[in-house]
Amino acid sequence: MQRSAHPLMILFLCMTALVVTIWVNAQAAVTVSLPDRTILQGETVILEGRIICPEFCSAFDITLQYDRSVLRVENAAVGGYLGAPEMVTLPANGILFDFASGLVRIAASSSADSPGETDVLFLLVVTGLSPGVSPLRIINLQVNGAAVDQTQVFGNDGLITVRTPPPLLRVTRALEVRSGPSTLFEPLAVLPPDTPFEIIGISADGAWFQITLAEGAQGWVAAGSPFVETSGDLERLPFVTTPTPSPSRTPRPSRTPRPTVTPTPSQTEPPTLTPTPEPPFGFVVSTANANVRSGDGQNFSVIGTLPTGSRAVVLGISSRGTGWFLIQFADGRLGWISPTVVTYDRDTSALPQINPLDLSASIIPTLPLLTETEVTATVEGTSAPLPTLEPSATATEGLEGV
Repeated sequence: MQRSAHPLMILFLCMTALVVTIWVNAQAAVTVSLPDRTILQGETVILEGRIICPEFCSAFDITLQYDRSVLRVENAAVGGYLGAPEMVTLPANGILFDFASGLVRIAASSSADSPGETDVLFLLVVTGLSPGVSPLRIINLQVNGAAVDQTQVFGNDGLITVRTPPPLLRVTRALEVRSGPSTLFEPLAVLPPDTPFEIIGISADGAWFQITLAEGAQGWVAAGSPFVETSGDLERLPFVTTPTPSPSRTPRPSRTPRPTVTPTPSQTEPPTLTPTPEPPFGFVVSTANANVRSGDGQNFSVIGTLPTGSRAVVLGISSRGTGWFLIQFADGRLGWISPTVVTYDRDTSALPQINPLDLSASIIPTLPLLTETEVTATVEGTSAPLPTLEPSATATEGLEGV
């Protein structure tokens, strides 16, 4: 009498056969994949279609569809998977575009015996037309090869997102970027000219732009600077609120016990110095060893110099449209300096318009005379001393400034 197989054994054999079938099919599967990518409106990029083939897939024919209102496929080419260009053949209409319908067809075959050194099957040149999302949908796919089963050919669609370009900021000359939207915040770096930086926000008063620096750092640039140029849509910039900076306190030195002195009738207490107030129009900072002249042009005589990195009090700007700043020496004398050799991070339109040919007392802002002690006083809560302008009778030889 023959015994029948145990039900559990039958189930085990069936499961084993199923696993083997799935594994064999997976090994024989061919997959063509398109990428997901985010690009900017107006940007043109190259996208790669890649293939996974267990053997050598020597021919393919693929048709893609995209949203023609969002992007445009400008061109296409066969990738390196099929081998060297001389081994590749394109049939009639092998690369065909239907811009009205948003379709592109790519077909090619290879006489090589093995694939090239890359899995890139084809290339697409794509341009973003308007903000939105467009699929790169595979609507037809055929892959041929010695061991290719068409029932095991699969396609993975791509997705292209087109976004509006961010507003950009460039400076026409070196300009300081600060840690907050005010001259009270410390400088972080100096922006190089003609380099784009992404604008990510604006201060509540609209006077400062927040930008992205290298490695994701953020900083602030005066929006009203004549050396700042912007592009893009500024209307949608978010307002950014930052805390008001508090001037840092300089620690007082410990008191040293004074020796006992017998008072004399002639001894008097030294006068108390009153700190110089913050200049109403701020400072210029020299970017080169700069000449200070008696008027707003190089045809005027040199009366002093402003060393590189030094600051000077600003009193006004030339009414003749030259852009030259009127500044003040430590001894109270006045001079003119070119805007090409200094930086000024405030709005120049707020400066008094002063005629260089009529420096009468009635048109010059009233400021206290800067003494040697007051020149070295700290400014804006920092401990950095203000440099003193050194007057000179003639231009210093080798100066970089005008």
